[in-house]
Amino acid sequence: MSRVLRLVGAFVVVASLGAVGFLRAAELHGRVQELREWCRALEMLRAWVAHLRLPAAEAFQAVARTSGGVVAGSLARAGQLLQRGGGLSAGDAWRLAFRSLRDRSFLAAEDVAVLEGFWRQFGRLDQATQLKSFDGACESLRRCLERALEQEQQLSRLARFSGVAAGMGVVLLLL
Repeated sequence: MSRVLRLVGAFVVVASLGAVGFLRAAELHGRVQELREWCRALEMLRAWVAHLRLPAAEAFQAVARTSGGVVAGSLARAGQLLQRGGGLSAGDAWRLAFRSLRDRSFLAAEDVAVLEGFWRQFGRLDQATQLKSFDGACESLRRCLERALEQEQQLSRLARFSGVAAGMGVVLLLL
């Protein structure tokens, strides 16, 4: 009976610490996916605002319908806030909406800083400057995406392996 309990305990320790490693790898992948989604959403938003000249609330709603996850949630919520009125700028509405969903986001602080820098200016500039702002934000997000892809490639395998290895180490110490 004692051996069976030890084996079950060893399995639980290895599995739980292995799961921690796999969760960290999933976070790295989630950041990559979310950055891709933000790049795509900003490009679509640029088209809606620049070429179709839609008001920000309608453009947010349109892009939210074709997006997913935190991107869709924050844009849809920002569109709702703008439609209600209250004197919010488009950027302020987005910041409020994103902050309410921040705990579900995989973005790093540098990624959020790029987005917040863009949204701080959104809707407050003339069209030519606004288009340059869109382009600058998209380029900055692409650089963040490249760094995130490098991190994912370097660290995801390490995170998975180190979780399982830590579990095995703990088991060896306890046995």
